[in-house]
Amino acid sequence: MNRDDNNLYLFPFRKLSVFLHQQLDVELKVYYNGYLNEQFGHRINKIDRHNHQISILKDEYSNGEDEYFIITFEKKIRPQILEIIRDSILTIENGIDYCHVSNQSLATYLNRIRKEYSKLYDNAPFDRYPFLQSYLEILMNEIDSFDPKNDETSILSISNSSLFEVKEGVKISIFKDLYSVAMEHEIFVDDCTENNFIEVLTQETTNTLQFNCDSSLAITFLEGIKVLYENFTSESIEKSRNFLTKTGKILSATNYSTSKNRLKPNSKTMDLSDEISILLSHID
Repeated sequence: MNRDDNNLYLFPFRKLSVFLHQQLDVELKVYYNGYLNEQFGHRINKIDRHNHQISILKDEYSNGEDEYFIITFEKKIRPQILEIIRDSILTIENGIDYCHVSNQSLATYLNRIRKEYSKLYDNAPFDRYPFLQSYLEILMNEIDSFDPKNDETSILSISNSSLFEVKEGVKISIFKDLYSVAMEHEIFVDDCTENNFIEVLTQETTNTLQFNCDSSLAITFLEGIKVLYENFTSESIEKSRNFLTKTGKILSATNYSTSKNRLKPNSKTMDLSDEISILLSHID
């Protein structure tokens, strides 16, 4: 690779590093200043500066709900982090393409990328922002998926025996990332394992996934991942018998359609939808 290519492909985490070590502190200050003011200050119940969470009294239009709601810095900053991670992954993909067309060693390139990632991870400000670890793990999963040694397990071909028919070329790493997103948003019950999650979403199986959230979040999640499939419909979901409602009943096509028609976007569903959209933005 020439000098320009080295700068472009060998250092894909430069923008992410600057964000973690400089911009993140700026965004945190903006986050706190946005609520520690005359408009919200008198409604603040508690400030958790370790996890960067603010508990705020709800207004008069929230009758029947809990007295306070929690606003977290992590949720505010999540779309930016995921977008920068996606940019880093795209740079690596371009670097891999360059290796192929220029007969450069892919193994050498990936080893260099892993070393750069180790520097990024070792110097990440986890002490101030504990939530960063899960995002950098997403990045590592993507890097591992590029290794030719993982080809047999990293790519899913469309299977005639798969009811949902995963699109050709979708990587298992995507489902690993989706699992992290789902558990972070408490979409499924706590004992949902990554292996079971991936098996239900990629294979024909009698195993199930039980929702642990309200119907609006459940439908938002299912609608968001449709882009990964050729046949992910309310009818195929019911036929699979793989998805259970919060009460333990099979999710039917009727219940799916009813919940979808009643869906009213709120901060939780929009956060979840945005995160899934960013994660799957490269899927056709």
